[in-house]
Amino acid sequence: MRYFGSFGLNGDYTLFAQLLQDFGYFPNTYDIIGFSSGALSALQYAMQCIAHGQRIGKLILLSPLLYTHHITQDSILHIQNDIDLGQKYKFIAKSFKNRLLQAMPCVTHVSFETLAKNFIDIQPNILWNLFTQACFYSYKKDILHYHHMLYSQLGFYTKQANFYSFYSNTHKCEVFTHFEKLSTLRHLWHINPIDFSKIQKKVYMFVIFVAENDRILNSKQIADYLSQFGICYIIKGCNHIFQQDGDSER
Repeated sequence: MRYFGSFGLNGDYTLFAQLLQDFGYFPNTYDIIGFSSGALSALQYAMQCIAHGQRIGKLILLSPLLYTHHITQDSILHIQNDIDLGQKYKFIAKSFKNRLLQAMPCVTHVSFETLAKNFIDIQPNILWNLFTQACFYSYKKDILHYHHMLYSQLGFYTKQANFYSFYSNTHKCEVFTHFEKLSTLRHLWHINPIDFSKIQKKVYMFVIFVAENDRILNSKQIADYLSQFGICYIIKGCNHIFQQDGDSER
């Protein structure tokens, strides 16, 4: 199995092993699995395997970090990064920064859907560029605060500076122990186009899990789109890391 974890986490597969087993998925040597931002890496890796004629078993995406801005009507996923907006958009960037500091002092790489709702007056492609720049700024300004905000958004309910690990059986998913390099964040969206139709034809099975109560992603839209190409499960009452919210049942 080749597993691609989320930015800023270590050992996060332990969060999902039981979930996969509950649905009858037991990973083998040829399977590819990716969680959140790691799902983008898993897709990229799958495309590379297909290009080289390598065998792929199951391709499993867990809460794939796809945004409304990226999903289109066709089967090709394009994620454009670092667009040069030119001189005439400098005033937009300045205005955006001032408004952003009031609305969201720390912008993480999982904040885009929230920004899109608060900045509907800015064109999506322009907003995307401003968003990525805001991520880099927030990360360089305070890496610890960035990770604290990120873990909270993912669904780890941390309290102030109390660092902890989420334990599952004898394994653990570690938080506040794996700070990524800025270069890793900068290259998070540097991926080639993903052809879901080609993936559908070449993999043994394409499976997607999304969470009903995901506060980062538009789960319904992702499920509607990706269910064209594979099996899509919506896990009821769960957040981005598939932990139950309240007393809701799966």
